[in-house]
Amino acid sequence: AATAAVAAAAAAATAAAREEERSLALRLLRSLHAHAVLRVQGGAAAVEATAAAVAASADRGVLDGTALLRTLIADLWEALIEQDPALSGGGIGGGSGSGNDSWTFVERPALSAAPCGDNLWALLPLIDTMVAESSAPSEASSSSGSGGGGAGGLDEDGWRMLDGTWRIVEALAYPIEAAARGSGGGGGVSGGGGGGGGSGG
Repeated sequence: AATAAVAAAAAAATAAAREEERSLALRLLRSLHAHAVLRVQGGAAAVEATAAAVAASADRGVLDGTALLRTLIADLWEALIEQDPALSGGGIGGGSGSGNDSWTFVERPALSAAPCGDNLWALLPLIDTMVAESSAPSEASSSSGSGGGGAGGLDEDGWRMLDGTWRIVEALAYPIEAAARGSGGGGGVSGGGGGGGGSGG
């Protein structure tokens, strides 16, 4: 019994160590990818290189490439959204538009600004493929006849990726409207757009 307990404790410690290593690696990749996309011209290549390495490892059966890549992209989107004054919802550096924000000494351009915007546009083909794969029916659901789309079987990271993708694309396509929402307008895009007519009473 004592030997079994020792073996179980050793296995638990090994699993915990591996999980910590994985968490550390993910945090490091999140930081590296976010810096490359935000600050480096052509930084999209860093994300694409990681995606290629993940795909190669998946082909060798070393890991679940699809799940890992979803996690990496979801982490990247969250890091970028936190840095965008329009999308961070008035949080750290979100900006109130008053000019008195305690974080105004840090330059934080919108995601649509270069080089970040250029990098995000360059990543869209990769993201488009990932979103299509996420939305396609899985083999399991097809064989079971459930008929539901693949999105129904997504894990938390998959949903984080899809939600982040929507917000990133929206920021790229409608930078002015995104900025208007982030600056404190409580309503949607149309909330401040028709302000010229007043709220006629």
